[in-house]
Amino acid sequence: MWFIHYRSGVTGVGVKLQEPHEPNISRIIFTAEQLENRVAELGEEISAVYGSTDDLVVLGLLKGSFVFMSDLIREIKVPLHLDFLVVSSYGKNRISTDDVRVLYEPELSVKGRAVLLVEDIVDTGATLRRLMPMLDEREPRSLDVCSLLCKGIQRTDVKPRWIGFDAPNEFLVGYGLDLAEETTNMFLNNYISGSVTTRETFQNLFNIEKSSFNETSHFCLLNNAGFGGVSGEIHETNLGDTYAVTVAGLLTGPILGMKYAAPIMRNQKSGSIISTASVAALRGGMGPHVYSALKAAVIGLTQSVSLELAPFSVRVNAICPGGIMTPIFLGDRSLKSGANESLEQVLRPVFSEMQPIPRAGEPVDIANTALFLASDESTFITGQSLVVDGGLTMGRRRAATSEATPMQTALEKLTEEN
Repeated sequence: MWFIHYRSGVTGVGVKLQEPHEPNISRIIFTAEQLENRVAELGEEISAVYGSTDDLVVLGLLKGSFVFMSDLIREIKVPLHLDFLVVSSYGKNRISTDDVRVLYEPELSVKGRAVLLVEDIVDTGATLRRLMPMLDEREPRSLDVCSLLCKGIQRTDVKPRWIGFDAPNEFLVGYGLDLAEETTNMFLNNYISGSVTTRETFQNLFNIEKSSFNETSHFCLLNNAGFGGVSGEIHETNLGDTYAVTVAGLLTGPILGMKYAAPIMRNQKSGSIISTASVAALRGGMGPHVYSALKAAVIGLTQSVSLELAPFSVRVNAICPGGIMTPIFLGDRSLKSGANESLEQVLRPVFSEMQPIPRAGEPVDIANTALFLASDESTFITGQSLVVDGGLTMGRRRAATSEATPMQTALEKLTEEN
């Protein structure tokens, strides 16, 4: 469950000279317009290098690069896969050190693929000197780096292929660059953790956010709690605790989210509510019975609430993903220890054969749809359930035009051309 709150005008990259808890920026170094224009240029330059056959993998270095990367991949016009690395060289400090810790490695296999590593800023070069050999050992076809910012003190042997801006030798924050891990995203003022099945979680969340709402704010509620829940044949369905948790997570959560977001968005006379449904709500046999029924209920809820909130210019929509490469398909199973193949390697060929578009669905496909529904590009869309499934619900992939279909083959046995 995400609640996204951002203000217009709080953009750009600046120098921060205050203490970590102080929100003030001493001066703006790069404006929002400069960032937007340069990211578009980088996307065009990168798109000119990679082709559709390169099997491009974009690896984002979290946490600092995620805002830059999310904008950059929308400007890259070739197919790509997305994964992440989590490293730290600053820790709680303002000065980059050579003590680079890899906290999370990518799940995707990069062997034989073109890899683009996306950084927020290259400072001493310590992070790249640690990561480049590690990634080289995985035998990518090519390995390049794109960094939003690059300071003049970095070593030439780790200089990125693409650089957004040469940066001054000062501590910079904004546009995802963090300060001692306290301002990772300057657009997000607060966050809380809690169960999406309880009123208290949403009451706390929206009480925090109410104090910072103003006429320039844009709001989006994304109901995105997903898991398979209770499964099995209908006559074996257990209506105990697992059933209750399934109903609470997949239906009660979206209802509570809408309940507490609606008053704020009505007063604001703007906003977007997005709920993750599923193709299992549209066709039988695509998910467990209870899961399918609850996702269908989410679509019904979306349509009903959209009519209530439309007069206040609040949009309410749903997304119906198909086969997307996520661990949800493991269910209550776990990978065997010492397995030679990753979950991604095993499932990708299966997903590629499931739908007419011959590739696996990626989380970024759903993220881009959510971003569209959250943005001002979709202000005339409400009450809809956008299907993002590579054509899965349209039927099986048709044979190539040069190949006979099963129907044609059968008719050829019985008929002849006139």
